Amino acid sequence: TTTAGCTTTISKTVNSVPAPIANFSYSSTLCDNQPVQFSDQSQTGGGGSIQSWNWNFGDPASGMNNTSTAQNPVHQFSAAATFTVTLTVTNGNGCYQTIDTVLTIGQRPVANFAADTACQGSLTTFTDLSTGGSMASYNWDFGDGQFTTSATPTHLYAIPAVYQVHLTVTNTLGCQRDTIKPVLVLGKPVPLFSYE
Repeated sequence: TTTAGCTTTISKTVNSVPAPIANFSYSSTLCDNQPVQFSDQSQTGGGGSIQSWNWNFGDPASGMNNTSTAQNPVHQFSAAATFTVTLTVTNGNGCYQTIDTVLTIGQRPVANFAADTACQGSLTTFTDLSTGGSMASYNWDFGDGQFTTSATPTHLYAIPAVYQVHLTVTNTLGCQRDTIKPVLVLGKPVPLFSYE
């Protein structure tokens, strides 16, 4: 309408296309420097197929790995902390939606142990020295085909040799770490004596 009172009208049809519905799931175990699998669960919402995925893991210390355009990426978080993960999905019509989810990343333990003097035919005691929370499970591989899940086990070596002992620990957060150390098993002394 002009100041002189003249009017005119125009009408246009606008097609509203539904945006996609962004959603995702992730691994049940969340630990620093351990792969976390993300799975896209976004829906089209009736607006056409999803064409792109843009992830930001809120983890700038991970450098170039902080973002991804994969549909189902894997990310290793750089520290035990809280991170906001953002997913933006876009369909073929250019419509998009973003979702943010806060993840709390737990600390992985540091696996460590000590063994007392190992002698052929005598029990060797292994002492767990792992740190990084309370441990929920232990898996020992003594390097001679024998295994145990005891926290502080003893083991009998039948043959003198150097054995690569492998310890895997899992803390109460489900975070896991392992270590391998050589253990030298000494042979039995040979008793000898003479007499006159």
